[in-house]
Amino acid sequence: MPIPILMPALSPTMTEGNLVKWSKNLGDSIKPGDIIAEVETDKATMEIESIDEGKLEKILYEDGSEGISVNSLIAVLSVPEDKDSDIQALITQHTLEEEKVGQIEKALDKPDDNLENTELDKFTNQMLEKVTNSLENFNYNLGWVGKDAAPKNYIKCDNKENIFFKEQYYSELTFHYWYWKNLLNLGDTGWIGFSQKRRHWLKKNLKKEPLNKDNIKDFLLREPSNDWEGYDAIVCDPIYVNKVKKIKMIKRGFRSIIKKPEIFFNEKKQSLAFHFDMHHGYGNLYKAIELINDEDREDFLNFVNNSVSYNPHLMFIAKPKILNQWFETLFPWIFRCENFFGFSELKGYDTKRLYAYLAERYLSLWFNKHVKTLKWPWAFFDASEQ
Repeated sequence: MPIPILMPALSPTMTEGNLVKWSKNLGDSIKPGDIIAEVETDKATMEIESIDEGKLEKILYEDGSEGISVNSLIAVLSVPEDKDSDIQALITQHTLEEEKVGQIEKALDKPDDNLENTELDKFTNQMLEKVTNSLENFNYNLGWVGKDAAPKNYIKCDNKENIFFKEQYYSELTFHYWYWKNLLNLGDTGWIGFSQKRRHWLKKNLKKEPLNKDNIKDFLLREPSNDWEGYDAIVCDPIYVNKVKKIKMIKRGFRSIIKKPEIFFNEKKQSLAFHFDMHHGYGNLYKAIELINDEDREDFLNFVNNSVSYNPHLMFIAKPKILNQWFETLFPWIFRCENFFGFSELKGYDTKRLYAYLAERYLSLWFNKHVKTLKWPWAFFDASEQ
């Protein structure tokens, strides 16, 4: 049976990616662990690693293809018993599915206050049911951030002391703030952690392979690890941002390159600050750092100017007192940033969520500077696609 290779979602904001280049040629034999392509996301350039064995039978997007939607079919692996008709049937199936997703996305853009009994409504409910069924049996509490009504079994953050009305600008920080103000108990001594719907903590030292509905029960972290003893906090393994295509650097980082031409030729100079300027508004990070507390200002500035990696996704695990220290430091700064930047000028997906992206970068500096922190494996898994 032919095996599909899809455009992966490799960052929390990624809706489409660019295929930088194929690392294998048409007709090559592929085995698990082989790097088959490089994909550029909104955050970095990453490699696609095969988990299957077969022959690279079809390549549907050439090197340099841009704007490929997440989960689009980009190539097909075949095994000896596959017929041409089997391969064509797979391509046709995925083409129809992609058209279906396109119809749903188009429906989302229509101003319609009554979505009950529509195809979009049914699709959304099915998606949420899959997420709930996949995660609620793993000792996970499901929190709901969004303007729509929360599904059954989700914790809502639009009550008590909250900043729910800011969710389109604050993203998951909306829930973090609500949890801090309403649920955090400083008398507790256990670990408390945050993940995302599509980003999950893993058990350590497992074979590297994508999560799916069949193996998630074996891979997903369910309880604190003995390896955490002696540490104050757990953060995600880092991602790297200095693998941006030259053409994209020119398009989105032109103002930075004019000031410092060496950035274009030296990956070590393609820092977190340069990356932030490209994606989340030129100069916004530096302006925000001016508003941070005196204790961290110089260190944060050095960090974003000299580092090419950070701990992503606003995911962390810590004891209640450490969480409280983090939130007590984070939110006053974010509110000062809000007073400075406001909301009206934050347009476009990558800039609209400015406050979440600022917090994400600061998290890496704060946890690694102020508490004893352990980096921990994580992976992408979207239960709604299973």
